[in-house]
Amino acid sequence: MSLVSHQDMSTLETFRDELEPLLKPLDPETRLTAIEVCFSYKTLGIFKADQTVEQQQKRLRMAALGAIRDLKRLRKTLPPLKNQVESICDLIRIAHTPTTLFDLLPPTVPSSPAVEYFQPQSARDPAQAYLDFSGAIALFQSSVDTGIADINKYIAGIRRAWKHPVQLFWKSGCLEYTLMRLLKERSRPKINIGEAQELTAKILIRLDKGVHTADGVRVAAKRIQTLPENRHLRDACDTFVNHRFKFLHRP
Repeated sequence: MSLVSHQDMSTLETFRDELEPLLKPLDPETRLTAIEVCFSYKTLGIFKADQTVEQQQKRLRMAALGAIRDLKRLRKTLPPLKNQVESICDLIRIAHTPTTLFDLLPPTVPSSPAVEYFQPQSARDPAQAYLDFSGAIALFQSSVDTGIADINKYIAGIRRAWKHPVQLFWKSGCLEYTLMRLLKERSRPKINIGEAQELTAKILIRLDKGVHTADGVRVAAKRIQTLPENRHLRDACDTFVNHRFKFLHRP
């Protein structure tokens, strides 16, 4: 499936004119794929240069921080409320216990807890609803703590957004690895690894307007190709290439 939609083709044509001189060793089909990969990589700079992206990031972060402040204020009110509810349970039970004239006399022995009256009577504890509410508060306290932790993770995720980009070729080294593979396997006539590295460095200079060297391309591509922690990136790049051309076992 093409990385670039039809509505982008007018932009892609201009983009192609800039890069095609550097991709002459590739056949036309592979050349277009290389340009699409480069176009995908280039959109990272477009996102980073767009102020609305940064503004949205700030808005999301401020809203999340506001939610945490509100939850922390709420969390402070829950323990006193729980204690208040539990403190009136015995008064509720006493209010539901029949009172005689003898109950008005000062007690000569320690009185029994009010809840004991309802246990032998097999009657529903009139304070049960209050106890249920107290239990719900305790459960809600746990939910509030979990909510605060979840929102903190969300804020951290906003900060890490550029480290986990949407596009595969925004990942460091993926563009170098993929272009190197295309140039090594699809160039006609064949070019050596050094020439492929030089061409890739020139492409990166055209894309970034920065300083890139053949040695830097070699290191970046090798990092994707050999490091165990980058295996998923290498597999994703290979899947893309193999799906497009199916030349993995082609001599």
